[in-house]
Amino acid sequence: PLDQPFPDDAAGLRDHAILEVLYGCGLRVSELCGLDLLRVSLADGASTVEGPGATVDGDAVAVSAGGTYVLAGSLGDGSVVVDAPGEEVVLVLDGVDLGSTAAAAVQVDAAASVAVELAEGSENAVRHTGTADGEDGGCVRSAADLSVRGEGSLSASSDAGDCLYSDGDLTLEGGTCELSAGDDGAHAEGALTVSGGSHTVTGCTEGLEGAQVVVTGGEVAVTS
Repeated sequence: PLDQPFPDDAAGLRDHAILEVLYGCGLRVSELCGLDLLRVSLADGASTVEGPGATVDGDAVAVSAGGTYVLAGSLGDGSVVVDAPGEEVVLVLDGVDLGSTAAAAVQVDAAASVAVELAEGSENAVRHTGTADGEDGGCVRSAADLSVRGEGSLSASSDAGDCLYSDGDLTLEGGTCELSAGDDGAHAEGALTVSGGSHTVTGCTEGLEGAQVVVTGGEVAVTS
């Protein structure tokens, strides 16, 4: 069942996630229904986490285990750092306003893969206003394969680095993304694939860059 195509909408993403968890963890349906999402509430100097797998230190949120984390709220100058070797992590942005002046606002140091899911109807903003670029700056920077999906919106801006960066593959599957970068709008060291959603890239050195760039669906507009 996991090999069949799923609709690229909220219901399709839900059904795929349910089957992945059921088969991957060997759960009964009753056990699946009892699972809780891990919630992270962002607030300057007062961020909180409900559930295991993530901790807060000042304005830095550290994710150390696989799972689905629902983030909401705002941080004027903070970060979300994922260090979960071999684990699959989903970051659901549900009304997030996250800024950073130092390292990348969302930094993935280790994981099997990371998905940034834009909750249906949500408006999210991630920005990097520092001068750090290369290995330090940007909005979302991942050492693992990275995907962006969902039915919400994301406004990402970076003064010096890339808006979206992956050391592996980067897939834009859904959402409405507006990217403005001092360097690249979306950059992958591996393959960069656009399969859905609407993506507008402005004010960048290169709009979409990857070892291979493939557009199979969605809408893309680039002004660089």
